[in-house]
Amino acid sequence: MCSMEPYSSDDIKRKKRKNWNFFNTPLEDKISQIIDSFEKMVFQLLWVSDILDSKFYELERRFNIIERELTKNQINFIAPPSSPT
Repeated sequence: MCSMEPYSSDDIKRKKRKNWNFFNTPLEDKISQIIDSFEKMVFQLLWVSDILDSKFYELERRFNIIERELTKNQINFIAPPSSPT
């Protein structure tokens, strides 16, 4: 098979897997580093977002339990006492 590419797709895949830099320009290397850093930041942001989401969910659940208890106590407290008949 004749190909005009200097490297086959397998070479490129291997390069990506092993992170070789044998045919990247310095600019391509820098762009690759920036993209990698950005991907890591996004991953960390999603991780932190997931943690915060679970914490907010837990706080909301606790708040609802407390609110339910207070409402139940208020209704019992406000309800008039039964009159003896």
